[in-house]
Amino acid sequence: MLSFYLKRIVRSFVFFLMDLKPALKFIDCREI
Repeated sequence: MLSFYLKRIVRSFVFFLMDLKPALKFIDCREI
């Protein structure tokens, strides 16, 4: 049960990071 919950959190976190990466690149390009 707990491992399933952890997997869900990690998965959503990975998707969050994948969404964040292009945004950070965009911000970096805009800053320069």
